[in-house]
Amino acid sequence: MAHEATTSGSKGKGTKRKRGDDKETPSNDVEKRVFISYSMDPYIDQNRTPLQRSVDVAEQRQRVKSLADTLRDHGVESWIDQYVEYNAPELWTRWMEEEISQADYVLMICSPHYKECVMGKKNEEAVSGFGVRFEGKVIYSLLSRPENHPKFLPVFFGPVNHDHVPTVFAGGHFFGPIETPPALAHEKYNVLLSKILGRQPPGQSPPPVKKAPF
Repeated sequence: MAHEATTSGSKGKGTKRKRGDDKETPSNDVEKRVFISYSMDPYIDQNRTPLQRSVDVAEQRQRVKSLADTLRDHGVESWIDQYVEYNAPELWTRWMEEEISQADYVLMICSPHYKECVMGKKNEEAVSGFGVRFEGKVIYSLLSRPENHPKFLPVFFGPVNHDHVPTVFAGGHFFGPIETPPALAHEKYNVLLSKILGRQPPGQSPPPVKKAPF
């Protein structure tokens, strides 16, 4: 079997060619890159105790990491802030901007707090949500170019709620609810994975159009 190498001009994008063959051909197997944008605290309820809030944050982080890990298991180069916390970038803002720009898809984990932050409605004096507020500015700036519109995918862990989606994406397709941990046996996760990979799972493609009977 001939060895194959992948060449690319940027992370997550490239073409496949066999060694010794100077001709490059597009490949459906090119690794996709995604960035998961989320608010660590998904809620805006100010009546929670500090303990309740810490539990909500821990649960959200665990769900996000489970999704990112599972996507990597299934051939997707997913990135989240938790992967670099122990070797933090010099500037988180630069890191976030680069990840969003380089990603083939940005998975937006929709929640009440996420929508508030991304749309710039979060109180600037708040004690949380700084990172996702900056991500919101990057996302909206990229939307000025129509070719970037398809890269942003609203995703839900809980029941899909249109009220928790940033308004500019309200007319798009919503993915979820994604169970934790995600698995190929879960239909909603398969729909999201199929979108990222750009191909249908076995048995889900439409049947061929046959010759008319008369």
